[in-house]
Amino acid sequence: MRAFKISSRIVLAMTIVLNVVALSANATPTDTPAGNITMLAGGWTTPDLRIALDIPFQNPAGCSLTDGYIVPSTLAGNQLLSSLAITAYSMHKQVKLTIDGCYLNRPQVISVIVDP
Repeated sequence: MRAFKISSRIVLAMTIVLNVVALSANATPTDTPAGNITMLAGGWTTPDLRIALDIPFQNPAGCSLTDGYIVPSTLAGNQLLSSLAITAYSMHKQVKLTIDGCYLNRPQVISVIVDP
């Protein structure tokens, strides 16, 4: 049986990658400041909803795309969160988003709070 020798550089690289993945998966939920929705966009084949706000972009998980936040179609509350966002947009109400981790390389929305 032939033994494989793994270089210390490969081990270091694998350790860094695994730590980054673990940190992204265990990101702490963060609330954005209140802001107005400036754009809503829906997907072509899935009911994902992208939301852009008029406040400085919040990206604590370091997601690679910074053109908005996303309500994933896989989230159990997708329809509720999308409805809240659409209602707030049409009524010109400010919202706060709770974001946690990344989905499709954008900050994932797990809560929408419509300000009174």
